[in-house]
Amino acid sequence: MLRERMQTWLTMTGASVLLLSAFALGATGVVAGRAFWDQAVILDSTDLVPPPVRTYDVITPVEQRINEREGYIRKLRNREAIARENVALASLYSELGRKSESLGRLPHAELALLKASTLYPSSPQFREDLANLYENASKRAESPEQRAVLLSQAAESWLTAESLATKDLRPRLRVAAVEARTGSAQAWISAGNSRRARDELSRAAALAPNDTQVRDLARLLR
Repeated sequence: MLRERMQTWLTMTGASVLLLSAFALGATGVVAGRAFWDQAVILDSTDLVPPPVRTYDVITPVEQRINEREGYIRKLRNREAIARENVALASLYSELGRKSESLGRLPHAELALLKASTLYPSSPQFREDLANLYENASKRAESPEQRAVLLSQAAESWLTAESLATKDLRPRLRVAAVEARTGSAQAWISAGNSRRARDELSRAAALAPNDTQVRDLARLLR
């Protein structure tokens, strides 16, 4: 499984960044502190991972900047300075996540964005980026069960983003969470799992009690 292969690599090298060396040119790559391995959803979906191709011993510019900034942060002792630098480092991991996603390396994009969210947990943008990633990944899912799980995770990320966002942005994020929950329920219906579908619809209804689509789907499952 990809998770075990990447964890083994990290243990062997002690690295905090895996080479994207090859996402751009082809192969393995990114990122991650062990603290958020268990948050990864796409990482367990090995059928979303492209087959390995030739690797190259190169490092991309964004990874170079990440390595340089991490090296600089390790030398700091002032907590406020470390916090400021972590915000900048989070933006670099976010950039790495976007680049990984654009290359179709969804598990690696997930880890990069989780890392960004860990470094700057009060930022709604990184959680919104994760939600979009999960929704995009759900479109590539090869089974309705997988699609349901990814959309459910997207809903969680939308809700986290909502909790962190300014008041004017919250309605849009709430709508996105409801749509993701509803999509997850529909996927569970396609998979023949009415119990999981009802659970997702119950969560959607709690977010939007007057949503007609949620009510109509709930009636179908009675």
